Amino acid sequence: MSAEEDGGEIYDDPVDDPVDYGTQSEVATYEKRWRQKLRRHAKSVPGPDMDHAFSLSNSVPRPYPSLWQDVPHVPFDELKSDEAEARLSVCRPISGLQEAGFVGGVPTYAQNTGDVNIRRRAPLQLASTMGFILNKNGANFMKEITPAEKRATHECIHWLRKHNPVLQLYGTAHERMVGAFKTFREALKQIIPEGHPRARIRLDKRESRAPREAELGSTLERERTGLVVVDQAGHPMNYNGINALSEAMAKQDVIVRVDVPGEGGKGWARAPGEIAVDENPDLLTQRWKEDLVTGAQVVMEESWVAASDPDYDAKVFPKVHPHGTPACKHVEAH
Repeated sequence: MSAEEDGGEIYDDPVDDPVDYGTQSEVATYEKRWRQKLRRHAKSVPGPDMDHAFSLSNSVPRPYPSLWQDVPHVPFDELKSDEAEARLSVCRPISGLQEAGFVGGVPTYAQNTGDVNIRRRAPLQLASTMGFILNKNGANFMKEITPAEKRATHECIHWLRKHNPVLQLYGTAHERMVGAFKTFREALKQIIPEGHPRARIRLDKRESRAPREAELGSTLERERTGLVVVDQAGHPMNYNGINALSEAMAKQDVIVRVDVPGEGGKGWARAPGEIAVDENPDLLTQRWKEDLVTGAQVVMEESWVAASDPDYDAKVFPKVHPHGTPACKHVEAH
């Protein structure tokens, strides 16, 4: 399915192209900074008698960071704009809430006027965010926020990836999935002519040479299973494409054929050659299939927040719920 045919996705934010993935290089710096700032915030405060006893004049003589609801050592407070705060969420919260004030002489309050709409971010927006986290693009899709907010967003997402149990999207499974897409692109180079920024993948079932249990019809010769449009990094351009690749490529024996944009960018033209997935063990390994399936499952589940989700507030507004929901946070008894 082409991006134009997928009517449910949002593509209004520009993305970095191409998206490249690698290993980040600032985590150690961030962690050192967090430890230093946490020690300052958690410093014991002596009372009038230079002891650390609880009293009316010293209500918190020995702070316990594990009981804190906020995270003062991480720069969440540097995110001033709504757009910067929304970038921490895996979805796109669009708020219609009004500030407290008077309308026609009647007082209004922010908590009961307006609403919040939740929209799913497009797959390429998620891919660009992952590239931004891993220091592999310039975050051109975040033009609405200041450079200072970009730096703080980068650091805050790194902290959330490690410490927030309900924000799992930008984690290991997603990184492995986009790595699998990049490997898939390397395999496609065998049949895609150079110079084409995108391609339409045709997935046909084929008879397996390795007998195995399967549903009726799953080993039929050259039965069409789907079309997937990918960009030049091998990343599907919509959620239907991610789902089709994970189901067909990783769970079936398929033949891959490719269509490329026709002359002048109009229509599609068939590229010569084909790839049999089970005949490319050097690139398309069993580990590659597992990374694709697991990552696609995480993305499909975690990129959307339902109104009935018990972690709704924590997923949509991570700035005010840095540890996730109270039920998710392990509180150590002191």
